[in-house]
Amino acid sequence: MHRATLCPVVGIIFLSAGCFQVPVAAVQQSVDSVDIITTRARSFTTPPVVVQMGVVLSSVGTLPYDYYKMGPAIDMAVERALRDYNIRFNLILSIYDGDCSETGALGQTATAIVVNNASVILGPACTSDMIAVARLTTFYSVALITGAGNLLDASGMWPYVTRTGYNTFTQWTFFKSICDRFRWRTVFILSEEDPLNTFYKLSAEGLINFMRDAKMTPVSYPFKSKDGFSFRVAESMLDIAAVSARVIVLLMTVPKTRQFLVQAQRRGMCNGDYAFFAVDILKTDMLQGIGEGSYGWQTNDIYDQEASTAFRALFILSLRQTTKDRGFKAFEAQVRARVKTNNRAPPLEVNYYSRCFYDAVLVYAAAMQMVVDAGGNVTPDNAIAIGQLFNNNTYNLTSSSGMIFLDGNGDKLEDYQLLQMQPTNNSKTDPADTGFDVYEPFVVVAEYYGYRGNYEPLRPVRWLSADGRPVANRPECGFDGSDQKCIAEARRVLGAALGGAIAAIILAVFLGIAVNRFLIWRVEINNLDWVAAWVDIYIHQRSNSLRSINSGQHSVQLMNGEKATEMVVQAGILQFAQKRIRSAMSLEKSTRDSKGTRITNASMMKTSTIVATFRGAQVLVRPCMVDHVELTSGVRSEVRLIRTFVCENLVKFMAACIELEHVVVLGEYCSRGTLEASGRGGILGATFNYFYN
Repeated sequence: MHRATLCPVVGIIFLSAGCFQVPVAAVQQSVDSVDIITTRARSFTTPPVVVQMGVVLSSVGTLPYDYYKMGPAIDMAVERALRDYNIRFNLILSIYDGDCSETGALGQTATAIVVNNASVILGPACTSDMIAVARLTTFYSVALITGAGNLLDASGMWPYVTRTGYNTFTQWTFFKSICDRFRWRTVFILSEEDPLNTFYKLSAEGLINFMRDAKMTPVSYPFKSKDGFSFRVAESMLDIAAVSARVIVLLMTVPKTRQFLVQAQRRGMCNGDYAFFAVDILKTDMLQGIGEGSYGWQTNDIYDQEASTAFRALFILSLRQTTKDRGFKAFEAQVRARVKTNNRAPPLEVNYYSRCFYDAVLVYAAAMQMVVDAGGNVTPDNAIAIGQLFNNNTYNLTSSSGMIFLDGNGDKLEDYQLLQMQPTNNSKTDPADTGFDVYEPFVVVAEYYGYRGNYEPLRPVRWLSADGRPVANRPECGFDGSDQKCIAEARRVLGAALGGAIAAIILAVFLGIAVNRFLIWRVEINNLDWVAAWVDIYIHQRSNSLRSINSGQHSVQLMNGEKATEMVVQAGILQFAQKRIRSAMSLEKSTRDSKGTRITNASMMKTSTIVATFRGAQVLVRPCMVDHVELTSGVRSEVRLIRTFVCENLVKFMAACIELEHVVVLGEYCSRGTLEASGRGGILGATFNYFYN
């Protein structure tokens, strides 16, 4: 059913059956001298060649190629064959009811050949019917020409078959040229299987066989129409497609294609990582009304916004020639004019297949004329050999189809187009203000001429990826990320990340500790609870520590309100004086009375120890011989060290007053006396004498 290679040079294999003989050498000479067989009106002096043609087509059906749609074009082709080629076709109508029916097609064909002596069969159009009839015509050595039978990728296994319509082989040849250009080798094929419509199933089978012959990797996923289709079903299909390929071919109806793409848009698969392909071969589905403001994604429902974005990732394959062409319009007008002249009911439509069946009749007539001009006709005995002599020829029938190229299997090499949504000068804003900024139509980005066999770009393809590059055939780490190279790399990255994280955590811990200590240090430095105000220091005892060298201990406890003997040093003379000691409160007042005696650092330095009350506790006051102290960071640091320093033989620092002319240090009060006082009292000396006497 499929072929591995495509004949690089186009030509025609024309096969027929009849009752005439023709020298092979004469036919060969005629073919060698003609590259393009051109039809033109001319006058003939000989009687026309009569050919019995059986017309095997379905009727009263819904197919686009039943007899009542094809009949007017066939009648017009028969008239032209007589006028331009001197070939008279006697039509034997072998019509069977319904749509496609292999049984009906076989029965009508057998009747036409056996009973009516048909030497050529025109039709059938359904692929399955054509295959069944091709087996029968091969048995009887009768030529079969048809304008359809598209879903058979090649007819080479039936040597009497010629097709003038498109076929899936040339269609997928175009698709392969696209894959070759962008280096795609793996394709996911999602196809719908409907027992009432085998188009998508047979198209998928043809693509799978073609890709296998081309050493590509097809991944097929068929689904049945009866099972239903929803966004949830599309989601499950996308799960499989995402881990299978980056190029996805959708062979299904337009509504299902739309649902599938909307769900792909929701999954983020329409951002340039995936390429989607669909087939609208006749521009009657998604491309219906192209160039006239109609868009395949638009159905005026709540999903239009998502669909308009999703369809930007879709590529559509279609035929290059359509019913919108100027040539086809002229052909359609001729058919309708003839129907009106003959008082027949106008056809339901003049479509692509009308033109193909028209061309089929004329191709056969042109080939018959070549044989007759060479001096004979084709017989059943040498039909295949004679037919092969027509290779490397091209038919110019001056019809709506223009040039017709037939390959080595007798199949037409059609021309195709690749379309994509792109902004153009004709892009229009939404007049109804439904939320769409711009309507982007499908435009042709590339063409494919069957006889050339090359992808021919017309405009740059718009890739939706961030870097603007084409979709990759395979992700760097595989479709599911299981590539061993990437796994090893991921492990290295993970190890480095974990190591970095651990190092960062350790660094953060140490940094946190350092910051914490610094903050504590700053708090301690900035803590000024050790700064005392002079008004908060209540001095209630002063002891003179000076005495003569030969004097003994003279320590007098001074109590508030008591008389005591005070030893005073004045001008170097030691004197004793009786003095009423004032209370601490009166002393404090006198020290601050401008008229009384002012206690300054200089005056306090005459005594070694001053006892005072500070914040409810007794402290020792030590004056400093400075006028004032600035609280610099160095001073604060020294105070912090002094406060944290602990030694049993040192007086503990309590506070300090740094006011002007009142710079003193407050230390812990020693209830048992200080080492200095003990030394002055002779206690240490007595102890020393005791141990050494």
